[in-house]
Amino acid sequence: MSHLSYPKKGEEKMEHMSVKIRISYQSQEELDRILKLLKPAIKSCKTYDRAGEYKKAYIVINEK
Repeated sequence: MSHLSYPKKGEEKMEHMSVKIRISYQSQEELDRILKLLKPAIKSCKTYDRAGEYKKAYIVINEK
C-alpha cells in the first residue's frame, strides 16, 4: 500500500499526475462517442487496429 503525503499548512505541493486510459472498441463510432465525452481533458490518443473483434485506443489525460 502506498503512503500519501499531504502539504503542511501554508505549504503547496506541486505534483504532476498522468492518467492513462485503455479503451476496447468495435467501431469508430464507439470511439468517437468516448472521445467526444473526454475531449476537454485529452492530451493524446493512439489507436491500434488489431486482428480480432476489438480494437484498442490509449488515451492520456491532461494533468492539472
